[in-house]
Amino acid sequence: MLREHLALAVARAEVEDREVALLHVGVDSFNLVNDSLGRDGGDAALREIALRLRDLAGPTRIVARPGADQFCVMLADARGDADRLTEIVAGQIGAALHDPIEVDGVRFELTASTGASVFPHDARDATSLIRHAEAAMHDAKAIGAGTLALYSGDTSDAYQRLVLPLRLRTALERHEFVLEYQPIFSLPERRLVAAEALLRHADPRRGLVSPRDFLPVAEHTGLIEPIGKWVISTVCAQSREWRLSGLALPVTINVSLRQLRDDAFAGLVEREANDHGIEARDLILEITETTAMSDPRCVEPPLRALHESGFRIAIDDFGTGYSSLARLRQMPVDVVKLDRALVTNTPTDDGARRLLNATIRLVDALGMTAVAEGVETHDELAVVSDARCGLVQGFHLGRPQSPADMTDLLRAEHRPATPPTRN
Repeated sequence: MLREHLALAVARAEVEDREVALLHVGVDSFNLVNDSLGRDGGDAALREIALRLRDLAGPTRIVARPGADQFCVMLADARGDADRLTEIVAGQIGAALHDPIEVDGVRFELTASTGASVFPHDARDATSLIRHAEAAMHDAKAIGAGTLALYSGDTSDAYQRLVLPLRLRTALERHEFVLEYQPIFSLPERRLVAAEALLRHADPRRGLVSPRDFLPVAEHTGLIEPIGKWVISTVCAQSREWRLSGLALPVTINVSLRQLRDDAFAGLVEREANDHGIEARDLILEITETTAMSDPRCVEPPLRALHESGFRIAIDDFGTGYSSLARLRQMPVDVVKLDRALVTNTPTDDGARRLLNATIRLVDALGMTAVAEGVETHDELAVVSDARCGLVQGFHLGRPQSPADMTDLLRAEHRPATPPTRN
């Protein structure tokens, strides 16, 4: 039945120029449930998982169980945002399994590793989508329990997938990675107050390569750790240069779950900051809402250690509907970056505008600073400003740019930028 529904969704998407995403969910360490509670207990747990997945999927999405401890979720009719949608649903799945399951009076929590493939980018038919989503799920399990992996190459491009890890190592050795910086402005004065560092691969043959094309492989192979170290070191060096020029500007750095699972990560950040002579407030460590909620017991200790050392913590893509507000309140978070989904349609949709206003008030009430991401039009900026969101980021005010261009933008401010502060 899944194959039939998927084939119909693909055919419709091809005609209507839309996307279809398939998530393959593998429950982590489910053998422990069977070993502890027996097969009947394991079956009861699987039925509970199925009910939770069906509830979060609603009537418009297909949920299936291909076998054993694995499930599939089909997301049809996506309009160019399938990657973001998969992250949202994967986070919802993680949150659904994080709530304790009770079988025969025994309460326990589970995690799930999720792989995703998307039509038409990763596959052109239902069979290939299923195969690629399952392959991505195994990649996710190799990275670590509770993670999401996007399919990083199809069978027709097996050669590229084979050589990409070596290419990434070579890129690191040859200094082919570059950083662009996207400005973050304060409202209503539109003053530059921070920037987000965005990683690019300057491939000699293909030009600037999006991180979507190489980060999944970097995560899977562990290359994300040396690449991440390079990012931190490079940002620290740039921050020092700006500070010595009287242009102090806090920079947010994206951090992956695999980096946070490294016990030495917090020490690495502190050491790089000290070696470059920059202040802790010059760096903001940014993790996605999915990462924050997928494995809180792993994520919180390094974040808390960094926060206690003076570094600020940001949650990215907030407001997509699956995070626990109680967990957010307990985490050492200073900055909350509101997902573009909260901004889109606000100029014409009263309900969307009310939701945006309520989310900003919630963030303010928690003593955190809100940043509206993905503001791309004048009307969206007006809505965000009316909602009294303190900070804004998006193409309408500033696109990602080179360090030199960012320096020119800083100088045009005629005074050092003031970093975003906690309320």
